[in-house]
Amino acid sequence: MTTKQVAHVFGIVLVMVTLILPAGCGGGGSSGGSDSTKALTEEEADAQAINEFWDSLESLYKTAAPSDEAVREWFESHAADDFLDAGSCREEWHNDWLTDNDLGAGTTFSATVIEGVASGQYAKVYKINLRIDNGWENMETYMVHDGTKWLWQGNQALIRYDIAAQAAMGSGVQFTGFVIRLGGNNGLVGLDQFKSVLVTGPGLPDGRAIFFLEAFDDYFKGNVIPFDDGGYDSQLSAIPDNAQYTFSLCLETESELKQLKEDESPVVLESYQCTLKKGPVPFRDLTSGMFAQLTPPTPDFSELDFGGTITLPVSAPDGTTPGWAVLLAPNSGTNKQELVGSFDAGSSSFVFDATEFDATEEPLPDEPRAVLYFSVIDAYDREFVTGWTFQ
Repeated sequence: MTTKQVAHVFGIVLVMVTLILPAGCGGGGSSGGSDSTKALTEEEADAQAINEFWDSLESLYKTAAPSDEAVREWFESHAADDFLDAGSCREEWHNDWLTDNDLGAGTTFSATVIEGVASGQYAKVYKINLRIDNGWENMETYMVHDGTKWLWQGNQALIRYDIAAQAAMGSGVQFTGFVIRLGGNNGLVGLDQFKSVLVTGPGLPDGRAIFFLEAFDDYFKGNVIPFDDGGYDSQLSAIPDNAQYTFSLCLETESELKQLKEDESPVVLESYQCTLKKGPVPFRDLTSGMFAQLTPPTPDFSELDFGGTITLPVSAPDGTTPGWAVLLAPNSGTNKQELVGSFDAGSSSFVFDATEFDATEEPLPDEPRAVLYFSVIDAYDREFVTGWTFQ
């Protein structure tokens, strides 16, 4: 497959891993402890209290995934009345959490305060980075204090948005670049008011990317911007650490934005910011050692247990965290079907439930029997995607 074909496939694959990939954007890490003999500043005390807030949710996952009722009660008592996240109100977010979230026993939650913001009706408001450590997920979101207790306010955005540095290697391709993910809720008030999303920031081609929202989906849609040669290396190398990217909801369509002159500005209804800890690895610096690999002996297609459980052991580079995995294979009635895997730390494997999967259909001519994509995340939240083809 060509780089453009693989980038297109990655766009399809990223649709399938909404809950595995970042649902927001920004930095990560947990807030550190403090010297108990030293008085805490107000912000340090607030940061400690905010982490204790998330400890209350973590405790529900300590030994097993909590019941729906336990999660419902937590949301009702811990989410603000004006909660809004990626266009979902409190009830919608809670329902999505129960329906789609695969967090299990041992999930941890840690918060890092980014900044205090204007409080409005609340006594205090902080923007935080929330890291969920079971799989991999980071999100920038808001915490508010109503004068009595801390509450979760969501990210207050009409859409889901994220930008990540991504590199890919395998199945005959190699590229580096960005993946921009957008999504939302078709039924939400406000989504019919804008026609495109303009993303601006360092390292992007022409400094920007434009997305036309003819139909806004309920899931993340991954848009890969790949560089498959060194032509953009100097541009990528110039991206500063903690670079800021702006997502602007514009009144203009994609074609109208492209026709704007340099001295003309679009009509922006709302804008949101993302932080990229570190830019994409320049193409010239990519090495195979940055990517996870299947642990030998690598199985043949005939050895994949379709109709049962497929377990694929992987070895990951030091300092990386397993991310997502998707297996594409022929299935009855279609050309390709996707299986989303989960990482099992005990066996260091990606595991796929294929009990209801029928792989008897033959692929199209010159097409592989199956293609596997799996990723690891480095300390700077950059994604390294490995492609593997089963003939």
